[in-house]
Amino acid sequence: MTITDITSRGKPTMTSRELEFSGTGRATDEGEPLAISDRLGAIKAHIAACEVECVQEGEVLVKRFRRERIDLHREEFANKKSLTSFFKPHRRGAWCPLNLFSRLHNGSLQIYWQLVHRDRRTKSVGYTHLSKNKRGGYDLRSLLSHAHEFERDLVAEYEEEAECQRQRWLHLMKIKHYQQRTAQIDDIETAHIRRLRAQLRGPMLPPCESTIWSDWISPSIDAPTHYNEEP
Repeated sequence: MTITDITSRGKPTMTSRELEFSGTGRATDEGEPLAISDRLGAIKAHIAACEVECVQEGEVLVKRFRRERIDLHREEFANKKSLTSFFKPHRRGAWCPLNLFSRLHNGSLQIYWQLVHRDRRTKSVGYTHLSKNKRGGYDLRSLLSHAHEFERDLVAEYEEEAECQRQRWLHLMKIKHYQQRTAQIDDIETAHIRRLRAQLRGPMLPPCESTIWSDWISPSIDAPTHYNEEP
């Protein structure tokens, strides 16, 4: 320990690395700092919880959009019915092909728009993907060209919120990558320190029932050779 801090109790505090290899067990939050590996494990658990929250919020976003769009659709039907008696709710122009979707695919959260086509004769449903921009979002002008006039404001509002969720997921994945990389570096450093301690530990005491002198020798490959001589 290069720097010794004196606490109010008069005991020197130890770094997380010293605590991890001090032989007294893992450090805890009860008056002592956590080891780096423990903190990285806690960060990993928080990231996993955030992933679940992001997926759930994406699903809620889709449900809210579809529910609000249905309400707008009903209002549009009511307005057109009041203007003309020839309007039919199931005519071709009443179908809204633009729809919002959310899914977790290959470990990645996808919030995207598609055009939904329905065949009146076969009742089959087809989907058309819309092209995204370089940032993974959508060009708003191109997106609104597929929407009906009464739903354009709603589509623009939800695309803005969907873009925020996409960016949040992107930054969360960056944090996850840095956490994994830091954990790998910490594991390498931990293994290196343990190898050094094993080399510096020297010979180990043999079991009480053993009388073989070779049992006294440390298994380290760098152990001094003069211990191999007969006593």
